[in-house]
Parts: sequence; C-alpha cells; structure tokens
Amino acid sequence: MRKNKPDCRAPVAGRGFREGRNREGVALIIVLGVLAVLLMAGVAFSISMRTERLGAGSYRFGVGARQLVWVGLARAVEDITVNVAQTNVFTNDFGKITGYLANDVYPNFQVFTSEDWTARSVDNSRVKVVFSDETMEQIPRDLWGPMSQTNSQWLICGESLWPDREEGTVQGWVAYVVANISGYLDMNYVGGSNRAAGADPHEIVLTNAILNEIKDSGKLTGNRNNDARYETIRDFYWMQEDKGLNKDCYPSNFVAYSRFPEGNQVLSNGAPIIVTPFYIGGTVAELEAKQADIVDRLVKSGIALADAPFVFTNLLDYVDEDVVPRRLDSGCTESVPMINEVAPTTVVLNYITGEEGGTFSMTPPRRIRVEWFYPFIRGQTNTTFDIETTTECELARFAYESAANAEETKKMPPYPQTRYSGYKGEANWYGSTDLRGGVGDVSIDGCWPTNRIAVTLRVRCVVYCKEAIGGGPPNAMVDAVPYPTNAIALTWTNSFIVSGLAGGNFDWQPKSLEATDPRVNWDCSSPLCWDTTTTNAGHTIGGVNTKTQERIRRGELQPQRGIDLDTLMHVSNQGQLKSAGELGNLLRASKDPLRTIRLFTHGTNSPNTTPYDNVLAYFTTAPPGVGTRCGLVNPNSMNSNVLASVFVEAPLGYPESETKITVAEAKTLAGAFIEMRKTGSAFTNVADIGRIDFRGTFSNKSDLELESMISYSCGLLGARQNLFTVFVVAGPYSPTSGHLGSKGLLGGDWHGYQRAMAVIWRDPFLNKDGRHECFVQFFRWLGSGD
Repeated sequence: MRKNKPDCRAPVAGRGFREGRNREGVALIIVLGVLAVLLMAGVAFSISMRTERLGAGSYRFGVGARQLVWVGLARAVEDITVNVAQTNVFTNDFGKITGYLANDVYPNFQVFTSEDWTARSVDNSRVKVVFSDETMEQIPRDLWGPMSQTNSQWLICGESLWPDREEGTVQGWVAYVVANISGYLDMNYVGGSNRAAGADPHEIVLTNAILNEIKDSGKLTGNRNNDARYETIRDFYWMQEDKGLNKDCYPSNFVAYSRFPEGNQVLSNGAPIIVTPFYIGGTVAELEAKQADIVDRLVKSGIALADAPFVFTNLLDYVDEDVVPRRLDSGCTESVPMINEVAPTTVVLNYITGEEGGTFSMTPPRRIRVEWFYPFIRGQTNTTFDIETTTECELARFAYESAANAEETKKMPPYPQTRYSGYKGEANWYGSTDLRGGVGDVSIDGCWPTNRIAVTLRVRCVVYCKEAIGGGPPNAMVDAVPYPTNAIALTWTNSFIVSGLAGGNFDWQPKSLEATDPRVNWDCSSPLCWDTTTTNAGHTIGGVNTKTQERIRRGELQPQRGIDLDTLMHVSNQGQLKSAGELGNLLRASKDPLRTIRLFTHGTNSPNTTPYDNVLAYFTTAPPGVGTRCGLVNPNSMNSNVLASVFVEAPLGYPESETKITVAEAKTLAGAFIEMRKTGSAFTNVADIGRIDFRGTFSNKSDLELESMISYSCGLLGARQNLFTVFVVAGPYSPTSGHLGSKGLLGGDWHGYQRAMAVIWRDPFLNKDGRHECFVQFFRWLGSGD
C-alpha cells in the first residue's frame, strides 16, 4: 500500500501574500473607524462641554442678574422715602444723601428714576425698562406719558463709592423707574352697592360720567365676584374688556391693591403723633358706658373742657330714637319744635271813678300768639306735639310821688290757654297758633285822689311743648320757656299815669318777645336767649327771626366767630351713628347759639379764621377690631377723577336724602382738593380736608349741606398709604478671563439683563422706631420686552 507523502510543491506565486495583505486592510479600516468614532465623540463632547459652559455661564449671569434686581429694588425703596420727603434733605460734601426729615406724607411726584449721584463717566443712555407692552400695562394709563419720558441712569454695584480708591469690584449695574400709584381706586373693592352714608368703599360710584373706562358698572362688579381677585391692572383689563370695561380704553384710574392701617397723624405741641380713632358707632347704652373716653377725645379734638360734657349729652340726644331732650335747661340737638316767639294780644285797663273813690280793672289778653321753629331738614313725621301756655296777670297801684313801692297789688290766678294739639313735625318751617283763654279780670278798689296816680299792668307767660304721640313717655315735655317752669316767666309790663276824675280805659298791645336762637330759649332773663330790647308793638310771628338773622350776618362778616351761616339742622334718631362726621350736627356750647362742631374751617384769612374741630381724626364708626381697611381713597390724590368718584351721589343733609351731589359738583370738589394740595401740605388725616374753603367753593349751599359732603364721604377716605410700582432692570458684570472682578470698566463687559416689577406699600407715618414700615406686596419677573 502506498503511503501519502507531503506535497512538496512550491506555492503559487502571490497567493499567500494577497491573503495577508487583505487581512491587514481590514484592520486599518477598523482603526480608522474607531478613530472616526472617537473624533466624533470628542467633537460632540467638546460641543456639549461648550454648551454646558455657556449654559453654566448664562445661568451664572442669570442668577447674578436676578440677585442684582433685588439690589436695585432695595435702592429704589431707599430713594422712595427720600423723594417723598422732598425737603429737609441733608447731604455730605460729595452730595451723598445722609439723612432726611419726612415732613410730608404723600409723594409729590408721578414718576422718578434712578440717578447716579457720583456723576462718573458711565454710559447712562436711556434704560428701556418701560418700553414694552408688558411693563406699560402694569400701571394706570394716565402714567404712560410720564413713564415714557423717563431717562434712568445706571447705578454701579460693587465698586467703591469713591472713584479715587481701589477697594471693591464692579459686580454689575442696576436701574429703576418708580411710579406713584398711591391715589387710585382699588379695582377689587370699589363699587357694587348703593351710595349711602359713605361707610364702605363698595359705595364708591363707578360711572362713565367720571371714569371713562367704565362701560357697565353692574357687569363689572358682578364679573368681579366670579373672577376672584385681580392681581394686576392687566388682569383686570383683559378679564373685563368689553364686559364691564370699555374696549380699547385701558384703565386710567385703578390699581390692584390698597391698604390703610388704623390711625391718624395729628400735631401735639407742634410734634406729630399717631392717634387711634375711638369707636363711637355703638348704641346709646354703649356710648354712655364710654362717656369719659368720648369726653376726653372731644377735648383733644378742639372742644372746650367746660363744653365737652354738654356735647356728649347732645350726642346721646342726636342718636337715641326718641324726641325727648335729656336736658331742657340748655341747648339741645333733638328734633322737637322750639319756642321762638310769644306775643299776647291786647290788654285793657278800665277805670271807673266816683266822687269819693274809683276802681281799676285789668282785662287779660284773650289770646296768646305762640310761634315755634322746627329747623330740621328731615321732619319727624311719626311724632305729634302739643303747644301750651299758662298766663298770669297782675295789676298794681302806686302813689305818683312814690312809684317805687306799690300801695296795692292784685294777681289773677294763672289760667291755662287752650292747648294747640296736633302739630306734626314737618321739615324746616316756622309754625304758629293763637292759644285762647284768659276768662275774667282782676281789679283794685281804692280812694280816687285828686292828684295823679300810677298804675302798672303786668303779664307773665309760661310756654311749653309736649310730645303727644311718639316714642317718648306719655305727655313728655320737650321744650319749655322758661325751664324749669317755676322760674321767671316771659314778662310784659306797662305803666299808666292817671289824672283827673273822668273814667275811661287804655288798650295796650304788648310787644312780642323773640328768642335770639330758638335752640337756646330756656332762660327768659338772659339776653343770650331772649331779645328784651325790642320796642315795637305787635309781633313778627310768621316772619324770620330777626335776631337770629342779625347774628348770622355778623358771622358772615366775622368768620373768626365760627358761627353757622344757616339754622338748618339734622338729628339722626336712628339708634347709632352712621358716620363720625355726624358729630358736625351737634351744638358746640350750651349758651352759644348758632355754633355747631365745625368740620371745615370758617374763614380763609388769618387772623379772621376759625379752624375746624379735629373730630374725624379722633373718632370713627368703622367696626372695631378691623385695624386695616382696603379700598379707601387717599385724599392727597392728584387724580381728579378718583377724588370725584368718592363724592358723586353722596347724600346732602342726611343719609336718606334724595338730594345728591351731582357729577359737576363732585368734579368741582375734587378740583378744590387738588388746589389745596398744591398750595399747602399734605392731608395727614381725613379731618384735614376741613382746610378746604367749602363756603367759597359752594356759596349756594347751606353749612349743613357742606358738612354733609364731608360727613357722608369721610368713611371712604384714608391718608395712611403710599403705594408704588417699581420697574427694575439689572445686568451682571463679566470680568476678563482669570479674574474674579475688575477694578474698572475696561477689560470686561456685561452679559444680558433681567427685568422685574414690584408693588411697594409704604406707611407714610413713622413707627415707634422712627422708621416707615414698608413691604413688597407683589413681585413678578418680566421678559426682555424687546
């Protein structure tokens, strides 16, 4: 068998070589592929790292920008107080503000911007923080013009305050614009209820006649209840557009926030103090329990210490639901007929003589004419009153030579006149009647001498008014002349000199006696109460009280006397006060006719000026414990539309009156507010609006109507709020590579910026630490706006 032998033949040339080379090419391709993948991964990693680096840088600068926004906001808050103060600003040699005395409580600016006090060479071109829809729509439209004209300056952050020193580094720049929105309507609170006594901001009337952005106030307030709270003006507009608001009429008179803490600033010995108003909106029983506190604050508000208890008694009469005065021996603020004038009819003296003697007889007046005055602008038509008199006649005989002592005097017993019954209180009128009676006569018998003899006739009369039907005790006395009725009565006296033996008679018409002011008529012996100087016979019943009119005319010529220039009155009888301003209806002093508590200054030129009483700063009817109220309007507002809205449709005279303040009158009053604000200092409390010349502004209205403008609107006003919208832009500084910061502006740049807005609330009054409390109420980051 043949064994196989190895094949020893030589290989074919090139075959093995080619196979090796093929294997080497694959490896190369694999290597190149791996390198390509690695290259791509490296490039991707590089790009990713670059992106991450840029993102990290952007984040870093974004964080820096946002942090610098807070720096800018803090600088703006600091500058707000400086700009509000306006005066008494103290600076150092470099012009840096180091202190100020905030003697004003309301900003005198619409807009102010950041300002670089160092005046260094920095690019302070216009900072465009407001030139975008997003920013402009955050403020009332009437501020758009002032905002668009601002030129903010960049403020450097982090550099030394002194250019010639080396410490510190630049971290970035900030700029801001501050808009004063203190004096606008709070869109979340105003409107929605009927206008009444001005105690609730919902009573503020939203009418297109004053507020041109209003289309339908009913829809606006109705939608508001569904929309919950508006946070910005922009929200308000877009949610109410073409519903309650006019389309394409951006709000000019509204803001989204308000806050008025309790407390008013007043001067005490020349220094400002904050007083907490005392609650007097309770029942009569609650007022009586607080008498000492109320009297104390009446004195602090300007009422004389001797008169404050009298004013308190009048307050109780004003509030209680009956018509029976607590005291009849002083003036009263109670809705009762007031005895104004009394005039007896003819008195007859008869004498009959004989050869040895004669008889004198006196026939009393058959009628007593009585006039009463009911000066109330609103009648007490659910009550009926009776007017009554009691009359006494006296006849005295004197020897002609010794007229000082009567030889004989006889009195006719007092007789009541027939009652006049059924007077029902009707608003603002005089009433009169003849009370009949006086049956019989009185006579004196005696020797008839041949010489002359003196005879004196005297009539005394007591007049009183009683409540016949009403809420008081049965037959309760509500007015009496005199009081008490056993005091000296109204008295008429006349004397005759008789000579000869012939008989005859004299007819005597006593003059009428008229109260100087029917509100103070109880003391027949006082010239402050009754005019005893009148010499005319007959009477002026049915005419105007001339003595009262004379006093009013003197008050017109001498405003420093503080006299009311009309006799109109209002008494509540509603059980409690609706407004602290109703204190202006109370008589101010017990024997001081025609003077009530003053809510506005009488007279405009010192020294012929009597200031208002500061009762609105010391008293309130706002519910106790509320502390802070929303929706009020700052009386310092320079927006006449806003101010007019507070007063339009306010009742004149009394809360239920159908006579209202018209749109034209509300606008006139708003103009008077602004003029007073321009020429004087700020209103530090609601009572300060009494500085306005109400008489000069509305010469056709009574003092009662003028004071009602204040009374039934004061609850809608509050001076304790400053409010600002602040727009801030900030950008961080980008130093050169390898440096943490730069000592100057060369070698670096800034990257990007951040915008933001904030609403800042500030208390215009200093707290116990001597600071103005301040907080950020609302904050929002804004886009670039480019």
